[in-house]
Amino acid sequence: LNMLFSFRFINVVQTVQYFSKGSKTKMSTIGFIGIGNMGGNMAKNIILRSENRNKVIVFDKNKASLDMLTAAGAYSAKSLKSLAEECDVVITMLPATAHVTEVFRGDLLPHMRPGSLIIDSSTIDPLTTRELHKEASSRGIQMLDAPVSGGVTGAAAGTLTFMVGGDDATLSRAKEILNMMGKNIVHCGGPGSGGVAKLCNNLSLAISMVGTSEAMALGVRLGMDPVRLANVMNTSTARCWSSDSYNPVPGVLP
Repeated sequence: LNMLFSFRFINVVQTVQYFSKGSKTKMSTIGFIGIGNMGGNMAKNIILRSENRNKVIVFDKNKASLDMLTAAGAYSAKSLKSLAEECDVVITMLPATAHVTEVFRGDLLPHMRPGSLIIDSSTIDPLTTRELHKEASSRGIQMLDAPVSGGVTGAAAGTLTFMVGGDDATLSRAKEILNMMGKNIVHCGGPGSGGVAKLCNNLSLAISMVGTSEAMALGVRLGMDPVRLANVMNTSTARCWSSDSYNPVPGVLP
C-alpha cells in the first residue's frame, strides 16, 4: 500500500511539474514602430491579448499616438536605438519604403541582438524587402515581411489577414504574436512574397474600385437609382468587395 501511494504521489508531482512548465510562456519584449491608425490598433491588441506575458515598447513621432498606447499599458521608447537594443521582437508599420529602409539601416539592424526577430507589416517594394531580409540574416536576425489586409476596422477588431514572406521556422516563432493581431495568417512563400501578394491584391482592388465607380456613375447619369443598380451588381457577375462592402456612391450602403 505504501509503495502504491508513493508511486501515485510521484506521478502526481511529475504531472504538476510537466503542466507547470508547459503553461509558462517565456515573456518577450516586443517593440512596435509606427503606431498610427493601423499600427496603434495592432499594438493595442498585443497588449490586450498578451495577458501580461509580454512587455510592449512603442515608438512614434506623434506624441498623441504614444500617449494613447502608454495609457493602454505600453512603454514609450526613449529612442529607436534603445528600443532595438531591448526588444526580442520588433514590428514595424510604416508609410513607405523610404521610411522602412531608414529605420532598418539606421537604428534597428545595427543595434538588435542576434537571434532577435523583425516583422515588417508595411506595404513596400518587395525587392527592397528581399534586400532587408539578407541584411538581417547576415547579422543573425530573423525577419518576416507580413503586410496586412483588413483596414483600420480589421486592425481594431484583431481580424487582419497577414500575408507572410519568410521561412517556416521564423513564421512558426512569430505565429503567437501574429494571432494576437489577426485572424488569418497566409504563408505566401520566401522573403518578399508577402509584399508581392499585397501589391497584387491592391492592384486588383484598385481596378475593381475604378470599374465600380465608373459603372455606378454611368447608371446614375442615365437615370438609374443607385441603390437598385448596386443590388443588381451585387447579385450578378459585377459583384466585388468594392461594390458590396465599400460602394463609392453615398447612401448605397446602410
